[in-house]
Amino acid sequence: MKISELTLYRCPKCNSKLRISKSHSIKNEIMSGLLIDDKGHKYHISDGFPIFFNTQKINKSDSLSKVEYDQTFHTYDDGMDFFYSTLGLNGKAFDKSLIDLLDLKSHHKVLEIGAGTGRHSKFIINKLDKNNIFYASDISSNMLN
Repeated sequence: MKISELTLYRCPKCNSKLRISKSHSIKNEIMSGLLIDDKGHKYHISDGFPIFFNTQKINKSDSLSKVEYDQTFHTYDDGMDFFYSTLGLNGKAFDKSLIDLLDLKSHHKVLEIGAGTGRHSKFIINKLDKNNIFYASDISSNMLN
């Protein structure tokens, strides 16, 4: 999480500004710490990523998915390429064609939920300019790394 982008983050519960507490930074990146708002809502930062959901309250199925993605992140894209090939598709070309459908404009803000390894993020970012803002989120920080 970039220190310069701290002002962009808002509390997902009440939309108030967040401030950093008890942080550990490397260069311009906050690697660990706590985001807090004036109402007392707290969100941990782990491995450079803010965690805006309560990991203790996710259901069993999501918890199992998180563990699986945390363990298989390094082969995920290969699995997707294989999946696309079974459908007779070129995965990268198909992914790019999906992103082209978004018709992104210069002022748009983009939130990619379930960004995984960034497979689609790369195509999105290539369509953006300095006036866009891009956010990516995933239940597995290993996928985002």
